[in-house]
Formats: sequence, C-alpha cells, structure tokens
Amino acid sequence: MIDPLVNRIIEDARVKAQRIIDEAEREAKAMIEARRREAIEAARREASSIIMKAEVEAAYLKRRILVDARMRAKWMEIVEKNKLIEDVLREAARRLENMPRDDRYRRFLEDRIYEYGVLAGGGDLEVVLSEDDRGFKLDIDRIAERVEATVGIPTTIRVSDSRLKSRWGVVVRRLDGSVEIDGSLEAVFERLKPKLQPMLARILFMGV
Repeated sequence: MIDPLVNRIIEDARVKAQRIIDEAEREAKAMIEARRREAIEAARREASSIIMKAEVEAAYLKRRILVDARMRAKWMEIVEKNKLIEDVLREAARRLENMPRDDRYRRFLEDRIYEYGVLAGGGDLEVVLSEDDRGFKLDIDRIAERVEATVGIPTTIRVSDSRLKSRWGVVVRRLDGSVEIDGSLEAVFERLKPKLQPMLARILFMGV
C-alpha cells in the first residue's frame, strides 16, 4: 500500500514540477519576446531619430551650401561688374589724355585755372602744367583779373617751373603752400568716381 502512495506523490510532484517548468519556460519566452519587441522598438525609435536628425542636418547643410553659393555668385557678379566699370573709366581717361590740344582744350585749361583760383580764394597763386601744355599761350593775366573780380582779393598768377606728371589738367596752389587744388586727370577722375560709377552701372547693367 505504501508503494502506490509514494508513486502517486512522486508522480504528483513530477507533474507539478513539469507545470512549473512549462510555466517558467512560457514566462521566459514571453519575457524574451517582450524584451525583443522592446529592443526592436527602441532600435526603431533610435534609428528614426538618427534618420530625422540626419535629414535635418542635411537640409541645413543644403541651405547653407546654397546660401554660400549664391553669395559667392553675387560677389563674383559684383566684382566683374566693378571690373567692367573700371575698364570703362580707364578707357575714358585714356581718351581724355589723348584729346587734341586745340583751342577748345586751351579754353578748358583757362576755365579750370579760373575755377580753381576762385576755390583757392585768390591771392598769390601759381599753376602747374604738364610738359605738353606749357606750350599753350594762356591768358594768365586775364584769368587773374577774373579771379580777383570774383573773390574780391588782389590776385596774381604765375606758371610754376614744376611739371605736372599727368599729361592732362592743371594744379593751382597758393605760393605760401596753404592751399592746393589738384586738377590732374587722375585726381579729377578719382573725385568723379562716386558719381560716375552708379551712372555707368545703370547704363551698363540696366535690365541685367
């Protein structure tokens, strides 16, 4: 009678143990599956975050590259336009430098000497001419009278022994060195540049 009882107890224990083992295996599998799904979801979220971050960085980089490219293109356009304007100004200066030295040019010189003499305020003045222009018979005395009549100050003008380096224009200065007005070709063009450049830009690049 004892053996069947022992056997039943042992069998019941074995069955319970098997149930525990089976339950543990199911729980383990469920836990592993849950962890696997969590890991996959976490990896998916991380991958999605990385992809989104990469897309944002790529979009930013693209915008920056486009902005930089547009700025470089605009700068190159400005540089090329300025070069063209400078070329036009140099050509204009070259043509002026080689203008015929006729009566019109002589009158131009006399008008500039008068204009600069007035700006200098009259007094004892001297004019500096280029080597090419010293051959002109300028009415210096008449110009001095006109300056004196305009500024109301006794005025004398003499031609300096110095030579203007420029082939075109004139410098008028007081003998005491207090005032000098540079009317050489280079100086005139430098003063006119701020006005000439916008005008040339409108002419050259209108509609561009």
